[in-house]
Amino acid sequence: ASMLSEDAPDIILLMVGINGVADSMSAIDPLVNQIFVTKPEVNLIIAQITPRSSYQQEIVDYNDYIANTLLPKYRGMGKRITVVDQYSNLLTNPKDKTSIDPGLFTDSAHLRPEGYARLGKTWAKAIKEAKVVSGTESALKPAPATAPVAETASAGVAGNGEIAAPVGDDATFDPPVSLIE
Repeated sequence: ASMLSEDAPDIILLMVGINGVADSMSAIDPLVNQIFVTKPEVNLIIAQITPRSSYQQEIVDYNDYIANTLLPKYRGMGKRITVVDQYSNLLTNPKDKTSIDPGLFTDSAHLRPEGYARLGKTWAKAIKEAKVVSGTESALKPAPATAPVAETASAGVAGNGEIAAPVGDDATFDPPVSLIE
């Protein structure tokens, strides 16, 4: 809360819960609530978390909670909240939650640059769709919660973990998207 009070974010990107996913459903709602209590007009873009390199039902359950419980709750309160699907970015078949592409992982949890580029492209699209005009004014359009970024995005990855992810068919996303774990 103190960090949010000191800063003036127009948009907050939130992807939390993969470590300790079993406890995450009970922890994420108070966190989202605190964000909106502190910054009621902020645009919160919350991610359905990525899979591990092998299927885990609790991750699918957590993502379902985000999209079907958390999102409607805060939208019903008039909050600017969007859900992005980062899980499907790492599947070979977006309709099969078990079709995780192990080639996108360096180990059971961490991604290769191609995987991070997919995540960055999804974040960039959601930021673009938020259409923040100035300060806290926004014409927020919800990003599809189930539309994966299936194409391979080529991106430069710096030693600090930053990538430049493309937005749209011919556009580029100039500010780097930081990948912080």
